[in-house]
Amino acid sequence: MDIKDLPQDKDSLFYDWYREKEKVSSAIEDALKQTVLLGLTPMGFVGSKNVPDASEFDFERVFLVWDAAGWCFYSTLMKPKPEVTEYNEEYNSLILCGLIEQVVNLETWGRVSGITYGELILGMFMAGYKFKRIPRTKVCQFNISDKNVKHLFSCIEIRMKNSLSHRGRCCTAAALS
Repeated sequence: MDIKDLPQDKDSLFYDWYREKEKVSSAIEDALKQTVLLGLTPMGFVGSKNVPDASEFDFERVFLVWDAAGWCFYSTLMKPKPEVTEYNEEYNSLILCGLIEQVVNLETWGRVSGITYGELILGMFMAGYKFKRIPRTKVCQFNISDKNVKHLFSCIEIRMKNSLSHRGRCCTAAALS
């Protein structure tokens, strides 16, 4: 199927995923073989000896987290990431999952409404972030600063405003027609 044959009502990230699907899927499969990801499941970390099963992960959602992490934490993918040596204890994978989920939901116009903890961890890892597992839990901490989190909140706010203004125009146009 060619990209011009795809449905026209999809969001732009759907087309990005469709174009990059093979290359991204291969990169994600390679990442899942890393020893640091042993024990990762879609629900987070369970144990530390099992190699993650790639078939359990939704690669498109991992791609969306990877994309969102690059844009939201630093405003642009082209800007070099400053090295953060400390792990953020306040914004762990449980909290970040909900925040990134909001961004993805808004960016895909509600097409993708859920992200699992494991997809978040894998997507953040793919975006170049380091993590530290919290012992005896499925949760981990990432090497993100509070400034990074402020960028994330800013992205959510901007996308919510854009979403509301876009929906407002659509509803007004529909009412006038």
